[in-house]
Amino acid sequence: MIIVDTKEPPAIFKRIKKIHEDTQYLNIPIGDIVCPEKGICIERKILADYISSTKSGHLNKQVIQMQNSFDYPYIIISGSLGSLRFMKHVRWSIEHHLGSLASLMARSKIRILMVDNDTQLCNLAVKIIGKTFDGKQLTIRDTELLRNNLTTDDLRVKILTCFTGIGIKKAEKLLEKPEIVEKVNALIEVMK
Repeated sequence: MIIVDTKEPPAIFKRIKKIHEDTQYLNIPIGDIVCPEKGICIERKILADYISSTKSGHLNKQVIQMQNSFDYPYIIISGSLGSLRFMKHVRWSIEHHLGSLASLMARSKIRILMVDNDTQLCNLAVKIIGKTFDGKQLTIRDTELLRNNLTTDDLRVKILTCFTGIGIKKAEKLLEKPEIVEKVNALIEVMK
């Protein structure tokens, strides 16, 4: 279940509900979009709000609350840095912005992302929640590094994934069969 805070505009709730049916609009004390069972908390900030809450120090309080209450705290900033030039009265430069992002990333466990608009923000929030604990992890098998640091097991997988329709998971499943392992090992032996 995803919970969208009632302090968020109804349009945010409607967008997320459209993407993820199990979404509720409730008053929550920390964050704007949360998935309690996965320990995910997302603080939605439009660019102007990010700037003002950074300047006032309110963002620091929110960051501390989020990282003390959730395993996966995020800030997603909605808005283009190009719009800064139209906010002359704000007195916030690209250097200020980059410095604030660097401070938060270096001094907390917050993950910060930027998108152009709230539609992208809603899509990203649902994707983050969906991909957390989906069982997939980045491994050396997902990179070109596999060529350089191959174990025999990795080599077997790599050989099988050369065949059309065989991905990493299917290759690993095929390698549970001793006859497949025997044939792939014979090929490896010939190639030495």
